[in-house]
Amino acid sequence: GTYTVGSGGNYGTLTNAVAAYNAACLTGPVVFSLIDANYNVGETFPIVINSNSYASITNTLTIKPASGVTATITGSVPSDALIKLNGADYVTIDGSNNGTTSRNLTISNTTTGTSTAVIWVSSASASDGATNNTIKNTIISGNSATTTGYGIISGGASIPSSALTANSNNVIQNNRISKVQFGINWAGTSTSVLDAGTQIISNVLGSSTPGDGFGILGIQTQFQDGIIIRGNEIQNIVVASGDQNYSGISLIDTRNASVENNKIHGMSYTGATTGKLFGILTISSFNTAGSPSNNLFANNVVYDMTSTSISGFWSLSGIDDDGGYGDKFYFNTVYLAGSLSGSSLAPAACFANGNTFFGSPATNIDVRNNIFFMKGSASVAVPLYAHFTIATSYAGSTLNYNDLYTDVSGSAIANIGGINSTDYTTLGTWQAASGEGANSVSVDPVFTSSTNFALQATSPVISAGVTGTGITTDITGSGRNNPPSMGAYESKIVVSVKVWLQGAYNSGLSRHKDVSATWASVLNANALTQPYNTAAFGNYAGTESVASGFFTSTGATTDIVDWVLVELRDANTPTTIVTRRAAFIREDGMIVDLDGVSPVAFKGMTSGNYFIAIRHRNHLGIRTASVQLVNGSESPVAYDFTTAQSQAYQNTGITTNAAMKDLGGVFGMWGGNANQNTSIRASGGPTINDYLFLVNTVLGGDIELILNNVYNSADINMDGIVRASGGGPSINDYLFLVNTILNGDISIILNQHL
Repeated sequence: GTYTVGSGGNYGTLTNAVAAYNAACLTGPVVFSLIDANYNVGETFPIVINSNSYASITNTLTIKPASGVTATITGSVPSDALIKLNGADYVTIDGSNNGTTSRNLTISNTTTGTSTAVIWVSSASASDGATNNTIKNTIISGNSATTTGYGIISGGASIPSSALTANSNNVIQNNRISKVQFGINWAGTSTSVLDAGTQIISNVLGSSTPGDGFGILGIQTQFQDGIIIRGNEIQNIVVASGDQNYSGISLIDTRNASVENNKIHGMSYTGATTGKLFGILTISSFNTAGSPSNNLFANNVVYDMTSTSISGFWSLSGIDDDGGYGDKFYFNTVYLAGSLSGSSLAPAACFANGNTFFGSPATNIDVRNNIFFMKGSASVAVPLYAHFTIATSYAGSTLNYNDLYTDVSGSAIANIGGINSTDYTTLGTWQAASGEGANSVSVDPVFTSSTNFALQATSPVISAGVTGTGITTDITGSGRNNPPSMGAYESKIVVSVKVWLQGAYNSGLSRHKDVSATWASVLNANALTQPYNTAAFGNYAGTESVASGFFTSTGATTDIVDWVLVELRDANTPTTIVTRRAAFIREDGMIVDLDGVSPVAFKGMTSGNYFIAIRHRNHLGIRTASVQLVNGSESPVAYDFTTAQSQAYQNTGITTNAAMKDLGGVFGMWGGNANQNTSIRASGGPTINDYLFLVNTVLGGDIELILNNVYNSADINMDGIVRASGGGPSINDYLFLVNTILNGDISIILNQHL
């Protein structure tokens, strides 16, 4: 059941509540609901949650703030932890007070002791690990980045130590951690007894505020199998002195890990000793084909690392792989700028496979689709590398489709690569020496800025990568292009829209009419290439096209009806077209990309707010009533124009008609714009009159003439036939214009709201 904890609650303190849990015979889930704002006075720290033999996937314990309560647990524990999970299982600390991802619980150990933690997940014995626990949505802090030891630590009998047995299947999610030396330190038992199923995901470690970070490490793991480290942001590791290895993410003797979609930045060593910085560091004794490390590093971004180290071996690496076998590095972006070394004997690299300090390169690695941009500087003549290895050969490895670019300053020496104790200043010489990288490039990737690594539309690495890595999305979740772009950010945003075209709409089907074999044939014969390269549409020169036979009549509502033009317009000046492209509209009204399935992708664009406008070759254009956030989401929410008139922008200066046609409770684009201007009418002179355009321009003045199997804007009812005589509106374009669109009143003029 649920038990309130606090003044006037079932338990007056969390200490008492946990003591009751430790002695309980559980028969169901237990929730300790924190009803006070502060838990300090009356608490006895550390609060130790012990192993309960009745705990299970059903008999769980959850500690969380009550609805609407923002709670703080604070104390000073100099040689232990504020809260300890001692062999405990199925315990959740959830800081949200409303069931979302809000962080409404703060747990703070204010001690200056270094062998201490805020939360300690510990195996109680060699047969009693702490498993299936979750710590999420919580603000976790210590005293400072140079005092309190650990934010969250997992291990054994002391802080720090290896676990006595595996602490498996634990989740650390969406926490904010700061003011400790180590943000998260997760250690298994040994290379033969590994933790399994650990997940460290979507945490924010540090901030840009001075002192609100870490003294040594963001995330460190050891003796893990299959750990997932994904979607974390790690920053503010600032070191004024010391000779340790300081890392954003560090993996030691870890195998089958997935390190993806992390951002690491704001790392600085300002001392005059031998400290070394690593954005991502892996050191492994799993280094054979029979016992490989096999770790995956994908879609990570490392930037804003600086150092004045005077190490006689090494200064810093964006990504550093040491001693493993079979590791994979895909779609990472490393951008190193600013001072990177204080000694000519302390090189730095965007990517290092082994270095002159650790000494052991990984073998059989796969490095593809990465951007390694070395833009560092130094006041001494020190070599700076895009790619460095101490290996003598890359036999068995794959290194290709990477951007290795250098643009250094000061006295620094620029090197595309270093291998077998030799440096190479050009891509060609590096390719020849390594035997790798035939499809790699050395170009400025044209980032949006030095802190925003989305690619600008002019970037030469757009679609310069290769498929086959198994990575189908980028750091934002946007689907990868085919071929993909290099680096962590794919160069596209996507739009999903639903629209009805009056000319193709069938009220009986409540959708567009079935694509007939005749209409599919017309499209295949005349519309394999987008039709908007005309003056009426600003001579849109896009190259969108499909192969012969693409258009089909299958009976499915996903059959393609026609081409449309999709525009993204400026959020402040909606008459300004930021970008546009041609796409397809289907029987079900969905506007899709050229594969007939996917949302419409705009390459080389960054996420932002836009008006979305839809135009068609013989319908009046429309745009969204308000700006829409357009990003790279693989499954964007569709903007549905059809549900209400208010979904489209209504120009209050136009009083003749609303922006869309009421099609019987649903709404669609006005049809009949045969002459492709901004109005629909059957009166007036030939330059503005759609009927006269149909009869005089298209039919040559012969109203008895019938044009079959044509793709023409005068085909108002979109059946592949242009005619102005005989039959009813379903076949006669003139009658469809006058009777269906203009309701029999040729004096009506319909104007475009765009």
